[in-house]
This record gives sequence, structure tokens and C-alpha cells, in this order.
Amino acid sequence: SSASWEENTVENFVNVVTQQADELRSCIGSHGHKKKNKKLHMYFQRLSSHFLQRMGHSAAAWE
Repeated sequence: SSASWEENTVENFVNVVTQQADELRSCIGSHGHKKKNKKLHMYFQRLSSHFLQRMGHSAAAWE
């Protein structure tokens, strides 16, 4: 084969990630999850503004 092992591995990885992203988009697109997605987004927004910004988004802020 003309493609190296690394090229095949990278191509396989990209294919798997693309498939997972497509499946995730289909999950997010369903109506039942929009409310949960909004709540989750708001949770992380509050987490970011209250804790992470105070600690300069440092690694210690995540612990």
C-alpha cells in the first residue's frame, strides 16, 4: 500500500470523529434535548463567570 501506517491511522481517526460529530448533531437537533442543552449551557456559563474568571481560568480553578 502506498499510504503509510500513520496516514491510515489519522484517516481512521478523522472518520470516527466525523461520525461521532454527525451523531451528536442529530441528538442536539431533536426537540426533546433543547431545554436540557440550554440548562447545561447556562450552568457552564455561570460556572465560567463565577469561578473560572475569578481564578484567571487557571488549572486550579477546575479542581
